[in-house]
Amino acid sequence: MIFYFTGTGNSLHVAKQIARYQGERLISISQAMRQQQWKYSLALQEKIGFIFPVYAWSPPRIVIDFIEKLRFECFLNPYIFAICTCGENAGDTMNILRAALRKKFWRLDSTAVIVMPNNYILSYDVDSPSLQREKLDRAERTIQEINQAVLRKEKGILCQVPEKFPVLKTRAIGLACQKFLCNAKHFWVQDTCISCRLCQEICPVNNIDFPKGNPIWEDHCAQCLACINVCPVQAIQYKRATLQKGRYYHPDLLNKEN
Repeated sequence: MIFYFTGTGNSLHVAKQIARYQGERLISISQAMRQQQWKYSLALQEKIGFIFPVYAWSPPRIVIDFIEKLRFECFLNPYIFAICTCGENAGDTMNILRAALRKKFWRLDSTAVIVMPNNYILSYDVDSPSLQREKLDRAERTIQEINQAVLRKEKGILCQVPEKFPVLKTRAIGLACQKFLCNAKHFWVQDTCISCRLCQEICPVNNIDFPKGNPIWEDHCAQCLACINVCPVQAIQYKRATLQKGRYYHPDLLNKEN
């Protein structure tokens, strides 16, 4: 059973690859939260996986909230693993997740970090096309390695990204960013908006409404930036930080065939 959360599609792609290879069910955390579906029955030998992006060197708040509500039937010490995707590094993300699972008396058996193309255009520009391709190609090889390790139920760190001061990034900077900056009040729309409603459709937390033809953001934003990155005319902006930035989303994000 693979639980996933995605913003611009990197984690969705990884989750699909893992679920197919492992023969596991794929469950959207966003949909589960909307439907208030917290209870699941585990089959014998079924694994549990959590796959999600890194936001401010931490798991997205929605992932932690979901785990707090999650319940299992037939929970017989299953193999539990987690995979996070990031543009460069993950900070202390996995220890935050491990602590959330420990509160439920669940043990996180293995973890992995996969570097994918950057989408956080509030602070950085997107990667160049060549770097995006390089990261995606490398990620495919990493996914294959992780799949083989998960199939064998290996424990420990399956894949990590070397970095300096991971705990400091998460505890001193990341958690503060999530607490004070994770909101939607600075989104705005240029006159080029074509009211296609794609941003509303793609928002994983149903935070966008269209009362008068243009998008309006409500107050429960996950700041995944899917709305900015998928806008076909780049009409959505955040303050002035995104005006001269590129856009990125994984092709899986808008692929409705699989």
